[in-house]
Amino acid sequence: MGPLAMAVLLAWTAGFVDALGYLALSHVFTAHMSGNTVAAASSFVSGQWSDISRRGFPIPMFVLGVFVGALLTRTMRGKQFRRVFAPCFALEALLLGTFVALTWKSKTPIAGGLHSYPLVALLAAAMGLQNATLRHARDISVRTTFITGMLVNMGEKAAGYVARCFVTQKSGFDSRRRHEGKQALKYAMLWFGMFTGAICGGWLEALWGTLSLLLPAFALLVITLLDWRRPISEN
Repeated sequence: MGPLAMAVLLAWTAGFVDALGYLALSHVFTAHMSGNTVAAASSFVSGQWSDISRRGFPIPMFVLGVFVGALLTRTMRGKQFRRVFAPCFALEALLLGTFVALTWKSKTPIAGGLHSYPLVALLAAAMGLQNATLRHARDISVRTTFITGMLVNMGEKAAGYVARCFVTQKSGFDSRRRHEGKQALKYAMLWFGMFTGAICGGWLEALWGTLSLLLPAFALLVITLLDWRRPISEN
């Protein structure tokens, strides 16, 4: 599996987890920190104090996940460990599996009480961990949970491709235009991966509850094994 295919699968995973978490955890985002930031600010303005902590809590947990993911990846590289990403993906799968183990018997959305905070932390930290990992992959430095950034990059690269169709050709023109086109397609694929993941997460949560989270956890374990067999950083 190449880095791009892996990035699309991880975007699918992020969409799946975010949609399932949103439904199971009383409308709290676990990957979409922009949504939590705006919701927390809105709760502050309207005086809904209990919602401020409920919406704001995932943000530091997400940052903690990013920190751990970046630290693990840098440490592996510093020690010349060829399988750079396997530890991060294995840890992310473990976090998702722990969430399933704690919630799979629940048939209704989990209320926003104090007992829900550790559950939110598990998913938000997992998404932060994933978000940091591919930043260190060769030729595919992306944030697989940052949907707005994907759309901005897609629009910019598409504009660059179109603009080059109307200018005088120079040395290296065709190769640069093809590069812009490929980059636009890459970000479109990442967006589509997250979109379809969210559809799957919402649909399967309604059918199987949080037990369906085992599907993206399994996908992460597959990526872990592939990285162990053939290091992704060398692709």
